[in-house]
Amino acid sequence: MKKKNIIINAFPIALFAFAGRALTVGRGVLVDGLAAVLLAFAAIPVAAWASNSVFGEGGIRSKKSMTGRILYSVFALFSAAAALCIAAVSAREFSVFASEVMLVRIPSWGVTAVFLGFCAYLSGGGMTVLRKFSFVAFLITSAAVLVLFLLSVPNFEMPDVRELLDLGEISIGGAASAFGGIFAPSVIAVIYLSAGERREKNGVRPLEAFLAVLLSGLLLLVCYLNVRLLLGGSFGPTRDYPYSEAVSTVTAGKLFARMEGFAYVMYYAVTAVKTAVSVALVCLLAKNLLPRRTENKKSLNALPYAVSVIVWALSAIL
Repeated sequence: MKKKNIIINAFPIALFAFAGRALTVGRGVLVDGLAAVLLAFAAIPVAAWASNSVFGEGGIRSKKSMTGRILYSVFALFSAAAALCIAAVSAREFSVFASEVMLVRIPSWGVTAVFLGFCAYLSGGGMTVLRKFSFVAFLITSAAVLVLFLLSVPNFEMPDVRELLDLGEISIGGAASAFGGIFAPSVIAVIYLSAGERREKNGVRPLEAFLAVLLSGLLLLVCYLNVRLLLGGSFGPTRDYPYSEAVSTVTAGKLFARMEGFAYVMYYAVTAVKTAVSVALVCLLAKNLLPRRTENKKSLNALPYAVSVIVWALSAIL
């Protein structure tokens, strides 16, 4: 693997995980979230190793035996099904948010269609495009989170700081729920990076997976603190979109411009990465299961859009 890919591979995984809680960050118990991060530090690097063994070059994907092909097909079908469901849920959640909070003046199904069209375009660009977009999206997201936190400082309530120091007792169910909702789905991004185009050397190193968990955990922690210090520990968790409502109280400049637009851009960027990677994985696995002589047919260029139509239909059912 080229050295330049060692860090950039972490960004799609980190944003994939961050997107799992971006819209609802501020709910739950902090200690459960911290426990989920610790669990992810152990689990996601192991998932990267397992994914490389199954989908990467030199794994069972490259075995020419019938058993290897059958095992690869089974893993590929389950992974593709999971990616389809994750893409549908993500697109649906964002379209509902756009319609209800951003007040986009078109129906939610229309928002979903436009959003999935953009994700299909990203997916069609392949792994290189998705890596670069993820890097840019990470910079945008990090900047938005930091700017909103700094602008919120004058409005922080000091009693809430003392309340934060009381972490409470850890809940096994709460930690498991946080891990399942945030970090477990990011295995789809790990699989995509492991099963990439045959012309590239692929695979996710454990260090990259570890870094991805660290980055996503830090972003979520800053957002969580922002919600708790602005809305409090009792009011914030009751809101549908705690972070968006918290930063909507932040103003800047003489005209008191509201700052939640930063959060909207952040939501769009991270959800687009999560959905586009999921769609790209479905397309990639479908191509890998096809005979080699059909891989380069131009008709496959439309596959991301066909998959996005399926995702759109699934999101309408949810």
